[in-house]
Amino acid sequence: MVFRTRNYVLAAVVILMVSSGISNAQNAYNNSALLNFPVNQRIPFDLRPKQLEFRGFLYEPKITVDTLYDSNALAQSDNPQSDFILQISPSLMIDKHFEDHILKFGATAQINRYAELHDENTTQPEVFFKGALNNSGPLKLPFDFNYTKEVRQRRIPQKNGLTIQPGKIDIFNAETGFIRSFNRLSLGLMGLYESKQYTNEILARTNTKAVNDDLDRAEYRGTLKIKYEFPSENRTQPHHVLYTDIFRARQNYKRLAFTEGDYTGENGDRDITGFLSGIETRYKGLVFANIGAGYEKHSFDDKNLEDVDIFNLKASIDYNILSKLTLNLTTSSGISQDNGFLQGVKVFSAGFGGDYELQHDLYASANIRNIQYKFIDSTRNQEDDIIGELELKKLNSENLTSKASVVYQDRRADDPQFAFDRMTFMLGLAYQF
Repeated sequence: MVFRTRNYVLAAVVILMVSSGISNAQNAYNNSALLNFPVNQRIPFDLRPKQLEFRGFLYEPKITVDTLYDSNALAQSDNPQSDFILQISPSLMIDKHFEDHILKFGATAQINRYAELHDENTTQPEVFFKGALNNSGPLKLPFDFNYTKEVRQRRIPQKNGLTIQPGKIDIFNAETGFIRSFNRLSLGLMGLYESKQYTNEILARTNTKAVNDDLDRAEYRGTLKIKYEFPSENRTQPHHVLYTDIFRARQNYKRLAFTEGDYTGENGDRDITGFLSGIETRYKGLVFANIGAGYEKHSFDDKNLEDVDIFNLKASIDYNILSKLTLNLTTSSGISQDNGFLQGVKVFSAGFGGDYELQHDLYASANIRNIQYKFIDSTRNQEDDIIGELELKKLNSENLTSKASVVYQDRRADDPQFAFDRMTFMLGLAYQF
């Protein structure tokens, strides 16, 4: 089965390359302005999709259809089950600009249908409304409202183990505030409200209830944002920007099971404080970087729970080592909470890769990542992922894009029951109307 699938992907890759080779030579890369961007951000001008316009509104309807083969769809160490997946992702984006105000509306969905593992079938909708009032003035008022139904991924460590159906989270957040600009210095104050509600599931091994709604919570967060732009001939894209975000948040857990009389867990209510400082830089069309570092601490109301802190790291560096080759390096660290572990999991990620422009309309990318999971309130030791990915993307026209990719994941754990590996093959088409 795996052998036939690999041949299937290989044949698709060859077709993509051949079709690219016979494209019109006059479409060859001829716009030097694109050289000032990383390869993965370049879209030739003759292949850029056009937005639909009606009564002053801009519309971007799009549909993506992917077919996947997953050699270990449930991410299990024993008895891995493979399956074919059809993934359909429709989306609609609407923009409206009037005077100095910007409004954006979007609706998307990711629909997964499995050939055999029907319990894995999911639909993930998302709706957002965001924008900014007085966008280019000295006092900008941004806002963002978002709702999504998120599916907890099998490949991410979960405290409760394998459930018959993947867990789901209803997430709503609303953020607004103001940003005041003083020439190159800007100060902002943003407020965020976020609500998360988890579904209970049934454990596959014991057929008993996996209580997740004890994690239901609301978060209130305030962030002071400071930004300084160094002098540049282009104010819309300054070459160097220093930034600092100072935040404080409160998380209140609803503990629904406690009101039903069967809650036995700890109180997860906490205060969160921290900061993140860094620099965004663009250097002569060669280096594009965002490098930041900071600190975050979770202080629990329940004194039986040990406070958690971590040095946050965020770095993304793209380097155009050649005109058609971009090398990239990414690192990040933080505390992940959507996994059933009350105190969260410390996650560190580091990746290295490259993007290459094979032809005017054909791009290849390769990267390898290491993800470390450090468990806090668990007997589990640290677990590591080694993930490698290859992708080929062809811009068939201004409306149609095709992709082929292969991903390999190797989970390494001291406890064999948490270790697994999986291979995923994907062929996809995306069409923007």
